[in-house]
Amino acid sequence: KVLTIYNGVHLDRFSGPADPSDPKRREVRREWKIPEEAPLIGTVANFSDVKGYPYLLEAARRILRRKPSAWFLLVGGGPLFEAMKENAKAIPGREQIIFSGFRSDVPRLMAAMDVFVFASVLEGFPNVLLEAMAMGKAVVATETGGIPELISSGDEGILVPPGNGERLAEGVLSVLENAEMGRRIGLNAREKVTREFSFERMLDEYERFYLSLTEAKNGR
Repeated sequence: KVLTIYNGVHLDRFSGPADPSDPKRREVRREWKIPEEAPLIGTVANFSDVKGYPYLLEAARRILRRKPSAWFLLVGGGPLFEAMKENAKAIPGREQIIFSGFRSDVPRLMAAMDVFVFASVLEGFPNVLLEAMAMGKAVVATETGGIPELISSGDEGILVPPGNGERLAEGVLSVLENAEMGRRIGLNAREKVTREFSFERMLDEYERFYLSLTEAKNGR
């Protein structure tokens, strides 16, 4: 017998969608001298083999070619951090790709992002996507692991094949070039997480599960 209990997110910590005039958005952009009106594409992921950073950098190269005003905020540390920083030097517009390293203020950084991109080639059920969706972000993610259980492509986000920088870029550009679609999928994402993936819902399901085991043991 198998029971699936999905992870939940703290909706009070990851609240959204953020208003363009949100002070957190302005603070983060000032920190790295990102123009207020510039589209900011961000991710939060460990710099490891499975997170698909080479494909994300390929996507960044393609996006900057078509949208020279775009900026990127790559949040996280890990074994491939220095290698990816070195690889990014070959991209025209490299100064608009920020490698922040490890940060403890992820909700604040997400508030400044316009599009959240997730390039993993292998994945389980990533909490960071729940967090980005809870903040009402337009998400572009790879169709791998448990991600399709969380996102219906075109409804709560855009899904693309893993290991394909070109398709990842196309997904991000489709959001940047259609603001209404980006707003709609962000709102849909927030509603779905609130309805199905809250931390409170997760606790309730664990409680019901443990109580059912107790009742079974007692022969009820």
